Parts: sequence; C-alpha cells; structure tokens
Amino acid sequence: MAEAIAAISLVQTIIELTEFGRKVVKRLNESKNNVQDLPEAFQHIGNQLPILMRIANSLEERANNGDFAPDAQKDLEQVVKALKKELLDLDALLGKILPSARASTWEKGVKAVKSIKAQKSVDTYSTVIQAYVQTLSNFQIADHANQMRIIIDFVKQLKLAESDSQPEPSHVTPPRKPVWMLEFDGDEDFVGREETIAEVSRKFETNASRVAVVGVGGVGKTRIAIEYCQKERQQHPEMDILWIHGTSRAKFEAAYRKLARVMKMPGLEDKELDLLQHVKDYLSETTDHPWLMVLDNADDYHLWLRPGGASDRSKKPLIDYLPRSTGAAHGRILITTRDGQLGPRLTEGKSEPVQVNKLGAKDAASLLRAKLLEGKGLCDADADELTDALGHLPLTITQAAAYLNEIGISAAEYLTDFRQGLADIPELLANSIDDPNRDRDTSNSVFQTWRLSFEQISKQSPRASEILSLMAMLDRQGISQDLLRKEGESTLQFRAAISKLKAFSFITEEKKASKYSMHRLVQLSTQQWLEHLSSVPHYQGLAITAVSGSVPRVMSFDIWPVFVELRPHINTVLEYETPHQEILVHRAIILHGIGHYSMEQGEEEVAQNLFNEAHAIRHEHLGPEHEDTLTTLSVLGVSLNKQGKWSEARPLQRDVLDRCHEALGGSHRLTLKSMSRLAATHNRGGENLGCLEIQLEVLKQMESELGPEDLDTLTEMSNLMYTLNKLQRWNEANRIGNRALALRTKILGPEHPDTVTIMAGLSITYNKQRRWDEAVEMEERVLRLREDALGPDHPKTLQAMESLARNYSYQKRSSEAEQLLRHVVDVRLRTKGPGDSLTARAQSALRQYEPQKHSHLHVPRAESGWPQRGSPRGRPATRRGGRAGNRGYHSRQGSRGGSPGASPQTTSGSTDEQQERRQSWADRSPPPPYTPRDLGGSWRRQS
Repeated sequence: MAEAIAAISLVQTIIELTEFGRKVVKRLNESKNNVQDLPEAFQHIGNQLPILMRIANSLEERANNGDFAPDAQKDLEQVVKALKKELLDLDALLGKILPSARASTWEKGVKAVKSIKAQKSVDTYSTVIQAYVQTLSNFQIADHANQMRIIIDFVKQLKLAESDSQPEPSHVTPPRKPVWMLEFDGDEDFVGREETIAEVSRKFETNASRVAVVGVGGVGKTRIAIEYCQKERQQHPEMDILWIHGTSRAKFEAAYRKLARVMKMPGLEDKELDLLQHVKDYLSETTDHPWLMVLDNADDYHLWLRPGGASDRSKKPLIDYLPRSTGAAHGRILITTRDGQLGPRLTEGKSEPVQVNKLGAKDAASLLRAKLLEGKGLCDADADELTDALGHLPLTITQAAAYLNEIGISAAEYLTDFRQGLADIPELLANSIDDPNRDRDTSNSVFQTWRLSFEQISKQSPRASEILSLMAMLDRQGISQDLLRKEGESTLQFRAAISKLKAFSFITEEKKASKYSMHRLVQLSTQQWLEHLSSVPHYQGLAITAVSGSVPRVMSFDIWPVFVELRPHINTVLEYETPHQEILVHRAIILHGIGHYSMEQGEEEVAQNLFNEAHAIRHEHLGPEHEDTLTTLSVLGVSLNKQGKWSEARPLQRDVLDRCHEALGGSHRLTLKSMSRLAATHNRGGENLGCLEIQLEVLKQMESELGPEDLDTLTEMSNLMYTLNKLQRWNEANRIGNRALALRTKILGPEHPDTVTIMAGLSITYNKQRRWDEAVEMEERVLRLREDALGPDHPKTLQAMESLARNYSYQKRSSEAEQLLRHVVDVRLRTKGPGDSLTARAQSALRQYEPQKHSHLHVPRAESGWPQRGSPRGRPATRRGGRAGNRGYHSRQGSRGGSPGASPQTTSGSTDEQQERRQSWADRSPPPPYTPRDLGGSWRRQS
C-alpha cells in the first residue's frame, strides 16, 4: 500500500514539473519572436527544456508501471521537486527581463538592458538545467543497480550544495523549515467552539480551498482561527502557517513582505518587484510545503472587492492577490470577517460561510469564571444573569472580567449594584483592555470594536447606517418595516440595506414577518457612536416622526393590535425631548393616539394627562381653531366624563362645540361628534331630557350628512337607545336598538365589540320590558363575546359580568353570581381602588352572600343599585301564569333547570351532582379567582 502511494506521489510531482516546464518554454518562444538578439544562454535553455520534458514523460510512464524501487522513488521525487524549484525561479527571472508581445519599443529596450545584466544568472540556470537533464537521462537508461547509484550521487551533490557557504555553487535551494507566522499563543481559557472548528475542518476536507468564518465583532472569530492553526500544526508539522492581517492595505502588504522574507522567496532585492503578485504566484505554484493562510479581519468591502483604475495598481482589489491553490491539500485560506456578504465573495462562492454565534449559556459562564481572578467567583444563577446582560459574547465577557479584576470588586457585588440600578453594563465595556490574544493595533473595547463595523456599514451602505441609527432610538424588539422604510423607497432598496445589517449580525429578523430586533449591547454601542457623531437628537426626531406615522388617526377596536405592537416604541420615543416645532407636532400625534387607546382600555386618568399635553402642543403650534387641536380637546372632555368629572367636562365640551361651529361649520363630522359628546355628559349628569333633544338633533344631521350606515351615525343610535332606557321609554329604545344592531351586524359582523355594545344596551331594554329570559341570554352572549375579544379584565367585560351577576341574583343562582362579582371586585380594587362606582356596586352585592367575610366593606346598601333579598325591587319568582322564569336559558343549558324562586340547594328534580357543582364555589374558602370560560370561536380570530 505504501509503495503504491509513493508511486502516485512521484507521478503527481513529475506531472507538475512537465506542466510548468511547458510554461517556461512558451515564455521563451514568445520572447524569441519579440526580441531580435536573445542571449545565447536563453536559447540553450530553450533547447534543453524540451529534452527534459521528454525524459520526464518517460519517467512518468515507468513510475506508473512500478519500475522503480521504493527508495529510488523517494530520492527521484526529491530530485524532481528541486528541478521544479529551479524552473520556478527561472520563470520569475524571465518575467522581469523578457518583454511581452504587447510591450512598447521603449519597454523592449529597457528589458534588453536588464537581460544583459542578468546574463550571469541565466548562464547559471542553463548549466544547472543541463546537469539535471544529464542526470535524469542517465537514470532513465541505467539498470536498477545503477539507478540507485546515480540518484544517490546526485542527492549527495544537493546536500553538499546546501552546506556550502558559497552564494551560488549549484543554485540548488536548501530545504527550509516550515513557516510559523502566528503571533498569538494558545488561550488556556478557550471554551466551546468545538462544533465550529469541526465545521471548518469538514469544509476543507471536501476540497474547498477557501473557507470564511463570519460573525459580529467580538464573537471570537480570530480566537477560533488561532485554535484551528494550533490544531493543524499538531496534525501536520510540515505545513506552513501564514497569518495575514486584512484590515488595511498597509497591513496586508506588510504581512506579505514578511511572508516573502521568512519563506526566502527569490527576487526580493528587485526594487521594481510587484511584491503582492510575486507572493501570490509563489504560493499558487510551489508545492514543496502545504500551507494554511489565515486572512484575519477582512471587513472592508471596498478594499477587497471594488477595483481601482486600470492605470493605478494601488487601487487593485486585494482579492486579486489571494493565492490560488490546486486543492486543499496544497494550500488553504481561512478568512475571518464581520461582513456576511463579503465572506462568500472572498471564497468565490465555493463554500457557505461558517456562522459564529454567541456562546451558549454554559460556555459563557465558564469563560467568565476563568477570566475572573481567584476569589471573585459567583454562583450559577449570578453567572447566567451577568453573561446574559453581556450578550454571551467572548469579548464582552473578557472585557467585563478585566474591569472587575482591575477595580477590585467581585462579580456578585457588581450584580447587586446592577440590580439596584447603581451600575450599568456600559461602564464595564467603555474602556479597552490589554488582551495578549488579540491584535494590539485593534481596540479591545466592544464599543470601539463595533464602531469599526459601523464605519464600514456607513461607507458601504449609507442607507443601512440610517436604518441602524433609527432602530437604536426605538425599542430594540418588534421593529416593523413600516417604522423603518422611507416614503417612496422601493422594496429592493430597503431589503438591500437590511441585508447589509444582517450580514454584520447587528440585527436579526424575527419569526413574525417584516419585524426586526437588535441586541441591547448593539443598541447601546450604536447610541454611543451617534453621540460621538453628535447625531443623537437628529435620530431621536426621526424616531418620533416614524412612530407618529404609524399611529392610527381614527380609534376603533380593529386597530387596537396596532397600539399593542407600537406601545413599546411609543414609550421609548416619548422619553425624548425636542425643541423643534415639527417634531413636537408629531409628538402630539402620538400623545393623542395613545391617549385615546388608553381611554378605551379604561385608563381614563392616564388618558387625561396624555390629552392635556397633546392639546398644549397643538394649541401652541397649530392654533386653537385647528381641527387637530379641537379633536384632542373634544376627547379630553370624554375622558373627564368617564371619570365622573361632569362639572369640568360640560364647559369644556360647550367651548369645543362653539369653536367647531365657528371654525368647521355645523355639519362637520367633528362638530356633530362634539354635540353627541356634550349630550353624553348631560346624560351621565342626570339631565336626560336635555340630552335626548341634543341626541335626536345629532342623529338627524348625521343621517343626512354622513349617511345612515356611517359608524358615527350608528354610535349615535346606540347613545340614543341608552338615553331612552333611562327615560323608561322602553318601546322606543327597543326599536332604535334593534335597528342599530341590524346595521352594525351587517357592517361589522355579529361578534364585533361595537356590535356587542348594542347587545348590552338591548339586554337592559329587555330587562325593563320584563323579557327576562331574553335579557339573560343576551347578557350571557355579551359576556362571552367580550371575554373573548377584550379579555376578562377589560372594563366593558367587567360591566357585563356585573350586569349578568345582577340577573343571576334575581334568579337565585347565588354561586354563579358570587363567582362573577368576586372577579369584578378583585380586578377593580387592583386597578381602580375602592372609590370606583363599579367596585362599590359589586362589593355591596357580595355582602348578601357572605356578610361576615365582607364586613370590612363599608359601601351602603342603598347606594349599590342592587335589589336585596325580599326587597320589593326584586324580580318576582315566576311570571304571570306561574311558570318559572329564564326559560330561554334553561332550554339551552338543560342541567340548570328549576324554579328561579327556589334555592339552588333544594331545586326540585336536581341530582346530587348538579347540587354539588352549583355549590362548588361557595364550599371553598376563599374561592379561587374567576377563570374565563372556553367560549369557542371569536370575532378576534375570525377577523
């Protein structure tokens, strides 16, 4: 087996010699046609080389046939390699002194002078090649015994040439030691990355000659390259390990110059030598040593890929100087880069880049402990918390540990301050540290490390830089495309900029389409970079403008999800202060929008404060008569009304109405809505008749101006129904309510919350009309739909619970009523406090079920509005005719049958299981909180 491998190696070496020999012959023939007086030595070489090629072909054939003994094969291969080295040096010399076919007359003259000066060197090459020809010719025709003697004698001559101190005794280059250009030692604290290093090895083993390792700055790409070099040195001690800095042209040239010197490349004394091209050619063509080149920090897209002018060699892209290998066994290039788009270009698309991600939690904690001085350790939970705050990046962990070691504080002590707000992660990462395992010319501060990336992004894609800067001023998660895209910007332009940021690992695309996020440390670093550029106020203003552009101008349930997604960004940008009028106007848009949304969620006090600020801005910068100013003032009155501040709401709303009439006209939508809102304040304040007159007039004008199916018209129908209920005009309320319900069902659907609002009003009408079965069935449906669409804690859901509990109490369904009331009281006490009217009603109602447990609640019964047991206000136990009430509900829920006038514990016909289920809440102390029921399909899911 070993003999076969040796024979294959010899054949491959002879083939390479033959191919390169033909290249030299071709160059000589071209020069012979271009130069009239070619020196005689060149002609002699040109005559010898074809003979040499024929001998080589014969040797190749005999090697394939196994005619050579193993020792002879080995020695012959050494001779052939030495000959190829001579031809390589000869070709380099010929390239300098022989003109090309396209050379000018002047250039030919210069080259002719050089050829005369190099005559002595050419003569030496001619003599050496003739000696090789003679030796191989003798070897070819000799028998086996003489073959061995001829080779042994020639090898002895080579060794004598190596030991001779004369500069050119036989022009045979002595073998050199493998080159080791790595400037960094192994890191005993290196953890993890086994899979990454193994993936690099797998790619090279599949015959890829170039592999790129990509990842954000500080993730440990250079450290991985170092560890891979250490591994290769142990496995392949004969390999040249070459380290090339790729951050700038100057560093690249300096590394190539050092490489040429340590590898003792010929021709370095020539002042006109194109060093970069010379090194590339040498590594591409020589095979006396396998080599591994690490191209570290190749991050500048323009430096590596963008070509310069044809006449300016200094602008030639550096990728053109990377050597080309005949295979991974000959030469490999391992590239580290922050730019995930540049990496594949440098490998020429022959292999996918190896992505380096942040450390896992376990490895991150291990690295932190290894870097901390003895005695500064911390428990697993603390280590996880700190490394998580540091982003699980090796550089940030190393930098933070060095900082803690320097200031003499333990990680546990620092964490205590961090949790209390007395310290922040940026202070750990602000200063550079002394890390012997990193390039000393490269900053070791994570902020400074990323600053280089920011500058690269700015140079390569100004639009990507703008997007990154804008994202740094928003909440770092859930950033939608709508917040980032410019008006009129094409999808292609936007995606190109986003791709650049993703390539540098500064942002990630979330699973939800068209949403992006960034790590907290990236955000902090970007903000620091913008502070250095004095650009923070500019991008804060852009962030406010972007958010205001996404805030809906009209409030409805359908756009609530927009506010849910926008709220983190709204909270962020409202922290910014700006003196600019244009930005303040955008701020007012945000304040008005989130104020209206807050009011819809029952946060009336919060809404009032937001409306006040929005109105102040709009009043000053848009004017008191502007439609936006009046809109904010109008909804401010609504928030006061909802809080029961009617004495404040009435004059404000009258003033708004007068201004709307004057500025917008009597038929304008805002004027009509302001009239409606003033009527609602009168209604809640007890002025029902005055309210009715206004509402009838508003409804008439809305039907005329806006149309009978306009949503504002339908809202006014709903308001009118409630007023008619309060005036005990049940038939009129029923008629207008059913009309509104039919229209809203048609336009919005039967489960839309605005449709459900009409249902809630109709349930009151049914109640007053003694249609108790229909009232309870409607209220149960209202609760079911509100739980599903709004959630169990929304104010409207709680109102529906309280109303349904009232009807359950009428029907003696005590445990079900108590369950609902407990949830209402629990939520309202937590969110509104004991002074809330709904809280007071629900607390008062609970007393009748458990007087002892609720003795601390001091709401008078007379104020609760609830009928007490035995009270003349309570509903009769049976209808006329003696049939028990609630027929509609019991026909649908058969297990709850029985007379509502009887106690649930003694209901006729009930089974023991039914009795136990009805008392399940009452028998527990205290009963568990209310849990929303599984109510099947919902409007939210359907929409």
